[in-house]
Amino acid sequence: MPETTVNDTIDRRQRILAAADELFTRGGYDGVSMRDVALKAGVNKALVFYYFDSKESLFRAVLDSYGRADLASLTAALPDAATIRQRVHLVIDAFLDFTENNIHYTRLIQREMTLSLNRDLVPVQEYTSALLQWVMGFMREFLPDHGPLSAQQFLVSMSSLVMNYYLHTPLITHFLGVDALSPQALDERRRHLHWLIDAVLDALPGIDVDQADATVQ
Repeated sequence: MPETTVNDTIDRRQRILAAADELFTRGGYDGVSMRDVALKAGVNKALVFYYFDSKESLFRAVLDSYGRADLASLTAALPDAATIRQRVHLVIDAFLDFTENNIHYTRLIQREMTLSLNRDLVPVQEYTSALLQWVMGFMREFLPDHGPLSAQQFLVSMSSLVMNYYLHTPLITHFLGVDALSPQALDERRRHLHWLIDAVLDALPGIDVDQADATVQ
């Protein structure tokens, strides 16, 4: 390997990760080779293997970069919130902000979970599990563990409401005749989700979501 500076190393590694991110999103894990990544990143294949010793390690690195950023955005949302309502709104907003700025993330996960049925999905499961466990822990502070109003049901519903919109933006744009990713459309979608969340929170029995440190009764 030629002598390189720290900045050179970071730049090349980031170029490879960015290329892999885009290619995995479009073609899926099975449809992308290390040669494809090298061509997209503008480097030789040996350099890709220098930083990532296999396609799986490269795929895991892409997922890890998303996972750390997503978890950081969620955990940073809570410190200034006092009530359950405030905290849920902040978490949803953090999830929306992250997804709007990382459209590839949602499509990459969805593609792997639905199309790669004959391959080990452990890397995807590990990535999503860490995020879901954090959100589940937060929701268990005010929701029961079982039943139709449980933390797990709330988590599935809310995550689906957020992610499915970004998965189907081409269809939404075509069907409604508006750019589903325009600032106006995204703001309208966000306000709609806040309205839905408030409707659900206000219907929860035995809990005052506007009281600080509210817990399930």
